Amino acid sequence: MNLVSILLMTVSLHSVDRFNSVDDFIRDYSNLEPFYFYKVFPGYDTIHPVNTIKAYAGYTEKSLLFLIEWDSIRPISGTKGYDSRDIYMGDYIGVYLSPFKNREFAYGFIASPGGGMMDYILTQHGFSAKEWDALWDFKNITMRNGKWVSLFAIPFKSIFFEDSIFFINLFANSFLKNVLYATDYNQPISGTYNMEKIVLSGFDIQNSRIKLDAIPYIRAEKREDSTSLNVAGGGIIEVKPNFFSLLSLAYNPDFSTVDLDVTSLDVNIYPRYYPEKRKFFTEGSGNFAFSLPVYYSRNIDTLKYGLKGVYEKEKYSLYGIYAYYNTSNQFFGIGLNGKKVIKNLDPYMRVLKDDSIVQVVGGANYYVPFIGSMLSAEGGYNFQNSNTAIEVFLSHQRYPGFSINMDIASIDTAFISKIGKPWYNNTLRGSVFASYGWILSNGIFRPSLMVYGENLYGKMSKSSIYKERSLKLQIIAYHNIFSGIGFREDIYNTGSGDMVWKGIPVSIGIDTRYVSPTIYYYYDLENKNSFLSLNSGFHIMESMLNLSVSAKKLSQGADSLITTVYGELPLYKRVILKPFIEYTHYTANGNPESKNVHFNMREFIYINRFTQIALLQNAVYDLKTKSFAQKNFLFRVQLYWQIL
Repeated sequence: MNLVSILLMTVSLHSVDRFNSVDDFIRDYSNLEPFYFYKVFPGYDTIHPVNTIKAYAGYTEKSLLFLIEWDSIRPISGTKGYDSRDIYMGDYIGVYLSPFKNREFAYGFIASPGGGMMDYILTQHGFSAKEWDALWDFKNITMRNGKWVSLFAIPFKSIFFEDSIFFINLFANSFLKNVLYATDYNQPISGTYNMEKIVLSGFDIQNSRIKLDAIPYIRAEKREDSTSLNVAGGGIIEVKPNFFSLLSLAYNPDFSTVDLDVTSLDVNIYPRYYPEKRKFFTEGSGNFAFSLPVYYSRNIDTLKYGLKGVYEKEKYSLYGIYAYYNTSNQFFGIGLNGKKVIKNLDPYMRVLKDDSIVQVVGGANYYVPFIGSMLSAEGGYNFQNSNTAIEVFLSHQRYPGFSINMDIASIDTAFISKIGKPWYNNTLRGSVFASYGWILSNGIFRPSLMVYGENLYGKMSKSSIYKERSLKLQIIAYHNIFSGIGFREDIYNTGSGDMVWKGIPVSIGIDTRYVSPTIYYYYDLENKNSFLSLNSGFHIMESMLNLSVSAKKLSQGADSLITTVYGELPLYKRVILKPFIEYTHYTANGNPESKNVHFNMREFIYINRFTQIALLQNAVYDLKTKSFAQKNFLFRVQLYWQIL
């Protein structure tokens, strides 16, 4: 008897009936055999099912259906958008669906009560580097007898599958209570084994062996600096010959619907690098990740056309990307990843080439079981100028208990190209973060003592660029109240001498149903400088608004203030307004230098997750000159075409 046969014996078996329509399933679901949930976090109960949540399954000719009935009359809505990580900032429910008997991977579907949707791939090794996008539907049916009733409808033509046998794990998260429930109670929520086995009775639907999707668009834009109307088109075509493969071709892709970056101030001198949000670059990018700062995809601006391929197997994965961008710049990269080639060892290699460099980067992650720690090392060589770089990282995580992260990196002059993060060239960096956490009063209070130290030097000049030392006591109470106080010292070179901050940082925050404010304040006792950061989310009427305020006041008279309001406002069903309003104010020696207000309003009408009509208005108003520095308008139509 093989391993797969043994595993199949350990799961529950459910027979799932076929319905003529989704409406028939909604009407009759309560007569079906339910799936029961068990508490899995924090702590777990593998014996007693939770009586406040149940799930039911069925299918039609076109879709696999899962309905979750939850006693949560007032859920926290979270995001109403699509593929947004903000979905975790509220209650959410989800489905893991594994369509193959070996359960080598599972499709993940997550939805919020506000209607937000996100999907991804889960493998036996954890989250897959290859994201996954397809059409599926989620909707809140109604409130029945004080219950929140929600439906997942997953079209068969959107997924790969073998036959009528599927494996599922359904889960639900109560955000403020910090409690997770799941039907898969024998394994952690991320496990792909011991899932519930379901058999679709009378199943005779043909499975397509290839998926072909297209996302074309057309846009019309009127810019302040142009007298003519600019009309453009393009899009992305994706071919998926099987689950493990993806070939993506982009021509003049349009990223105007990507959420704007929220700018803010900071105390240290590090430049701010913003996350990649463009679909062509994010999908599969985990196969091309680095510890060294050699690749930053946002340096690839105004992409004209690109080609990308991803191939994943249980023991290895391949990634390739080619980009032609700006006027005539080109970039080419290859990534090869091994997965448990030797027990606990994950090696990888990268090749990068642009107009000026040829680099080879290699590394490995090794889990050291006898100390329960992860050891990582990465090194690179620039063939164009014979420069080198290396980084070593050690991580030991335990809570409650002792945790430590140690990092050292050495980068020679001109190792990094324009595709990387050039600020880190010619540097030697070391840092240590250590903490000890414990639990008091039956888990109500969770204190942690944290120590952090960092040194950054110019490698050739041997001069100090930045130093930080800090000690902090953090306390989390009742799962949703957290506070911290400590001592921090920052010393950084301004070019004309060292600037020193030495003082007491204080932070406090709370998560509630309607508002989640976090305040951080750092006062420099030595020079009377100050830094303030305020961030808060607002969950009102299924909307999700965010407020970000950061202010820095220096004793020399240079003050900075950035205030941003942004988020999502549902107007009607799938009509969503995404406002972005930012006020910036910079002064030097008491004299106003600049005052600007940036307005960006985006109205989206969603036909489905990826088919949309959008209006975008973007303007920058200079309060000092009382004139518009920028004023643009854009109309955009995007189609998601599931060809095969």
